[in-house]
Amino acid sequence: MLKGKPLTGAAEDNWTSIVDAVRSASSDAVLAAHNRAARAVAELAHSGKLPANVEPLRVAVLRSVTAEVLANSMVASLAEHRFAAEVSIGQLGNIAHEILDDDSFLHAGSFNVCVVLALAEHVLPGVFAPSDAAPQDEAIEDFVAQVRHLADRFPGLVIVCNLALPEDLLAPHLAAQSLASGRYVVAQANRRLAEAASTRPNLVVCDLESLVFKMGAERFYSQRDMMAAMQPFSAEAIPALAQRLTELYVLYKTAPGKGIVLDCDNTLWGGIIGEDGLSGIQLGETYPGLCYQQFQRQLDELIRLGLLLAINSKNNEADVNQVFEEHPSM
Repeated sequence: MLKGKPLTGAAEDNWTSIVDAVRSASSDAVLAAHNRAARAVAELAHSGKLPANVEPLRVAVLRSVTAEVLANSMVASLAEHRFAAEVSIGQLGNIAHEILDDDSFLHAGSFNVCVVLALAEHVLPGVFAPSDAAPQDEAIEDFVAQVRHLADRFPGLVIVCNLALPEDLLAPHLAAQSLASGRYVVAQANRRLAEAASTRPNLVVCDLESLVFKMGAERFYSQRDMMAAMQPFSAEAIPALAQRLTELYVLYKTAPGKGIVLDCDNTLWGGIIGEDGLSGIQLGETYPGLCYQQFQRQLDELIRLGLLLAINSKNNEADVNQVFEEHPSM
């Protein structure tokens, strides 16, 4: 604690040092930095020395795998957004019981967030070597029903991680031909989770599947750690998953942006409309005009999500209107 400063100033300095250490950690030292940050956050919280605008947060994790390292990364990631998280972890493989039992730690505590984290092979037994699709349909319904029940009675935010294929899928060529294979059953389960989330405002899906796809299964999973400690994620995947979970909570708590303000030249199209003319700007089905067209498609998706688009440009209005109204690739 710095001498000569009031407690609020010292508390802010301590918090800033925690966040700075997390952000400056090298790629091979991220988990160690997250572990230190989690301990430091706990010490500040328990001593009552949190800065005034840092919000305490209680997180429950229901899991089918070891999640202690992930919990520390969640605390570190949430600290960057000025949340002092305390993470409580349920018993390994005890998700259904802790959801349904009124006396479980989940319902006895006052939690703001509940994270449900399970591997596909734990939710859907035998899914990667199936002989019949019917048992998998029942397993999907059981898991989704548990998640729905949790969201209906939990007072805070429920984040359920969707399912992903493992690093190695046996007989992949055969699996592609079978409707009962994990490839299709996992997709069916994830669709059902999305359907449940669409009807419950306090239920959101953490897209673990897309994170695996983005990183690649070989980079995302650690078979060694899974065999040794029931902890399936690589040292690279753990902070990435923690960040994704954090982003979902921050989005839930924070009023989202409502609009995007855009320039026109070299933004919605390549070139300068006032100099290059309608036929001279870069916008179309080939490079580089395809880049601008793809950007426009992404903007169109944001409109469908409810955002407003506006233009703030020095262009002549008539020139801009001509592009919008007459350019065939606009």
